[in-house]
Amino acid sequence: METKPNPIYKNSMNYGTIVGLALCIIVIIVSTLKIKSQTIPNLLSYAILITAIVIGTKNLRDNLEGGFISYGRALWSGTLITFFCAIITCFYMLLHFRFIDPSAIDQILQQQEQGMIDNGTPDEQIEMGMKYARKFTTPIWIAIFGLIMYTFMGFIFSLITSAFLKKEATPFEKTDSN
Repeated sequence: METKPNPIYKNSMNYGTIVGLALCIIVIIVSTLKIKSQTIPNLLSYAILITAIVIGTKNLRDNLEGGFISYGRALWSGTLITFFCAIITCFYMLLHFRFIDPSAIDQILQQQEQGMIDNGTPDEQIEMGMKYARKFTTPIWIAIFGLIMYTFMGFIFSLITSAFLKKEATPFEKTDSN
C-alpha cells in the first residue's frame, strides 16, 4: 500500500521560504537606510508573517486538504511556516552580523547600555548587565534566540489565526485526503 506524502511540510516550506526572503529584504532595507527605530520594521514584519500564515494555511486547507482543516492542523501549519521562515531569516542575520555588518553588534550593545543609563540603573548593575549582554550578543546567539522567538511568535499568531481558518469536516464530507 502506497502512502501519500504529507502536504503540510512542502506547503509550509514554500510559504516559509517566501516570507523568510521578504523579511531578509526588510532587514537589508533597514540596515542600508540606517533606520534607528525598529517599530515600523517590526510591525511590517509581523504583518507579513501573519499574512503568510493565513494565506499558507488557507492554501493548505483549500487546495491540498480537500477544503477542510482541523484547528490543530492549522496551528501546526502556521507554526511550521514560521519555523521555516525563521531558519532563513536567522541564517541571514548570522551572515549579516558576522560578515556584512559586524559593527551592528556594537551598536546594539551601546543602545542596551544607554537604555540602562537612561533608566537610572546603578553602575554595578550596568557593568554586570553589559557583561552578560556581550556574552549573548554574538551572531550565533542572536540567530539561536531569533529562531526560538520567531517560532514562538508564529505559534502565538497561529493560535489566533487557526480559530478563523479551521473548517472541520462532518463524517459525510470527509474525503480520502483526511
